[in-house]
Amino acid sequence: MNNSSKTIKGPVFIQYFDPIMRALTELGGSGQRAEIADKIIEERTPNTAESQLLPSGMRRIEKNLDWAKFYLSKYGYIDSSTRGV
Repeated sequence: MNNSSKTIKGPVFIQYFDPIMRALTELGGSGQRAEIADKIIEERTPNTAESQLLPSGMRRIEKNLDWAKFYLSKYGYIDSSTRGV
């Protein structure tokens, strides 16, 4: 099996773990939700699915970033002890 044909299995939001960690590093270790999202979106061109608006009015990429941050926080990789930061 060719390594280049392997895909990561799991929820879509796990692809944002590394970009979130890089964005936080670039922001000095702390950032608000919008700052982190803007930094990640600025580094990549969201595809059509990521740019899709959900019924809530939120873009899919923002929803996936929220889930990724939730799990990073839940398992102690990031701290979310201050609301919004």
